[in-house]
Amino acid sequence: MTGINTPFENNAEYADFALYRSQMYAAASAAFTTEPTCEELQTLVEAACASDGSDCLRDCELNLFEHLQTYRDEDPSELRTRVATEYAELFVGPRPPLAPLYESVYVGAVKRLNTDVTMQVRRFYENHGFTAVNRNRVPNDHIGLELEFMARLCALEAEAAMRDDHAECDRLRHVQLEFLALHLSAWVDLFASRLSQAWCADYYDAWARFVQSFIKEDDAYLSASLGIAA
Repeated sequence: MTGINTPFENNAEYADFALYRSQMYAAASAAFTTEPTCEELQTLVEAACASDGSDCLRDCELNLFEHLQTYRDEDPSELRTRVATEYAELFVGPRPPLAPLYESVYVGAVKRLNTDVTMQVRRFYENHGFTAVNRNRVPNDHIGLELEFMARLCALEAEAAMRDDHAECDRLRHVQLEFLALHLSAWVDLFASRLSQAWCADYYDAWARFVQSFIKEDDAYLSASLGIAA
C-alpha cells in the first residue's frame, strides 16, 4: 500500500494519477493561452475520434472528446479559422471581449484587469516557487497561468509519490486545495457561464465546461484524499 491517504494500491499508481491530473490541467491551460494551429486542432480531433471513451478517467474528459468528435468531417483549415475568430471575439477583441480570461474581472470589489486579486495570485505563485512566463506582460490571474500552476503542483506531487515522500505529497495536495478554494473555484463558474452565453461560443464553450467540471471533481478528490469534508 502507498501509505498515503489515497485510493491507490502503490506509489506508482498514485504517481500516474497525479501525472494524469497534471496533463489535464496543462491541456486546459494550453487551450486558453493561445489559439491552436491547424495541426494542433487536427491532432486533437483525431485523438478524440480514436478514443472509445474507455481511456477517459473522468466524465468531463469524455464529454470534451465527444464534442471534439463533432468536428471530424470539417475541413481543418476552415475549423482553424472559425476557432481563431471565436478566440478573438471571446478573449481578445478588437471589440470588448465577451468572456475575459482574468480572475480580477469576475471577483473582488473592483472588477477590472490588474487589481489586488491579480497581486494575490502572483504572491501565491511566488510563495510556492512558481514564476509565470511573461509575468510582467500577462496578468498573473489569466486562467491559462492558474491552470499551469495547478499542472506544475500535480507534477511535483507525482515526483514526491515516486520518492515515497508522504509529507510532501500531503503538503502539495493542501496547496492545490487552497489554490482552488481561493482562486480557480472562486471564478470558473462565472467564467464558464459568461462564455456559454456568448453568441459565438462553441469550441471554447466545450473547454470551459471541461475545466469547470474537472475542477469540481478535483476539489472533491483532494478533499477526500486529505480527509476534509466537502
